[in-house]
Amino acid sequence: LALWRGDIPGWPLERFEDATGLKLTWEGSLKEDLPPMPRFLNRLLALPIAEQNQLFAELEDRIAAGIEQAMEAGTYEVGVETVQADSLAAAGRETLYRHPGSGAATELVEIVRRDRLEPTSADAALEIGKDTHGGPVLVVNARSNRAAVVLPAPSGLFDDGGVQERIRLLRPAGRDTMARAELDASNWRKAAEAEWRSLWDAEIAGLPSHRESRFWLAAGLLLPVWDRLPAENMRVRRLRTDDGEALIGRVLDFEQVRAVRSAFGLGGGPAMTGAEAFEAVMGRGAALTLTNGWRLARRRIMGADRVEIEGPVDTDTAVLKRMGCTVEIVSWRTRVFAPGPDLLERVIQRWPLAA
Repeated sequence: LALWRGDIPGWPLERFEDATGLKLTWEGSLKEDLPPMPRFLNRLLALPIAEQNQLFAELEDRIAAGIEQAMEAGTYEVGVETVQADSLAAAGRETLYRHPGSGAATELVEIVRRDRLEPTSADAALEIGKDTHGGPVLVVNARSNRAAVVLPAPSGLFDDGGVQERIRLLRPAGRDTMARAELDASNWRKAAEAEWRSLWDAEIAGLPSHRESRFWLAAGLLLPVWDRLPAENMRVRRLRTDDGEALIGRVLDFEQVRAVRSAFGLGGGPAMTGAEAFEAVMGRGAALTLTNGWRLARRRIMGADRVEIEGPVDTDTAVLKRMGCTVEIVSWRTRVFAPGPDLLERVIQRWPLAA
């Protein structure tokens, strides 16, 4: 698509077709039966080295962008991976199914995972930023008082072949990727090094030594019950717990484990923490319902994703505002947002999540 659209610098479609002998169009339209990938790669390898390097660099950029987008969407699969962490503890287990003939069981195992945080120092971040064209771009967020370094990222690819310019924000404890247009419309602004360093060091000082999370494994006998497990994101992982127990099974997140328990006729389920609810909404785009009918949903406002509490009426907004929620008028409508996991924890303690 990029060749057909003329998006490869120095490589108009005519030049590519003449150089490789591959025909990508028919009467001006892109052919439906495009050359298979092995033939495409073989023709590239027949080109002079300099031309090979140009085209393979473009191909690698697009592959990297596709992988990154799949990782962000949680759909990237590389086979059976081994989970590596500082600590993996089996916090609980229950039997979902037992085969009447063999007695083999399908178990649901709750795993508590702890990963050591190794934040990037301000000096290291500046050194990384030096590799970018024009030197490090230092930014701070006017809303959250956080600091970041803007780095280049592979462009995103749309289904129609369009290209989205993207950047990566290097933060003390990780990296976030977003569209360049989203950055320009957000609360991030350029800052002098002194202001940037002060906020960067302050965030590092407030970080814990480890990050704790949890997930579940459907382990043991899986084939007879496979159709009762979620059909999406079928991730199989192996791990060894702190006690030395080796486990392999289907990974389930919070929403999936509640659905699995329901499929096996089990009631209730694990209670979600504020941090887990925040990650489910912001990280995976889940929509969660509270027992009073309100919904937690991810919404993009002024180029930034936020957790909106949908459903409160005017008499509720004052209570939510006192709790720490942000109440704003957006498009002539009052909207309520939860600014972080700690605030969301207070909300769901007062109005629990629905089963």
